[in-house]
Amino acid sequence: MIPKSGTYPAYMEPYIRLVSYPNVVTALEQAGNEVKAILSLVTDHQKTYRYAENKWSINELIVHCTDTERILAYRSLRFARNDDQQPLSFDENKYAVESYADNRSLQSCIEEFLLVRQSSIQLFKTFTSDTLQRSGKMTLGTVEVNALGFFIAGHALHHARVLKERYLNSI
Repeated sequence: MIPKSGTYPAYMEPYIRLVSYPNVVTALEQAGNEVKAILSLVTDHQKTYRYAENKWSINELIVHCTDTERILAYRSLRFARNDDQQPLSFDENKYAVESYADNRSLQSCIEEFLLVRQSSIQLFKTFTSDTLQRSGKMTLGTVEVNALGFFIAGHALHHARVLKERYLNSI
């Protein structure tokens, strides 16, 4: 079920609203398909392209999506298992720099993203309806497991659409 407002911090709203699928597993699957289709438009020689100064390269953007998904899936697992410790935040810009993504092939970055997405799908398939309603505290607020899954899907959709509109349309 699409998360209700109040089951996640307000900053997640624009990402979650990008997803219109009826349940979290379908959301992850379908959003993954949409992201994969957009990534298929990128060529290896474009992997280090930045549409503006101080913006991530295409490879860095893909790795950012992968890193974020891993972290949020881990948080989902913790909350689903009733772990009440608050997970630490992370600096997405530092992660991008430290990923050395531009030293990798485009295909490597895409394959890693798709594998992590498959892992997330399998994880969310194990959650019961009760598990999906469990919540945990993050730095910026309390969030339900279900909402984290929708946020994962919407976050990748957001960046794929940015990739298409700001990167691929300006090359």
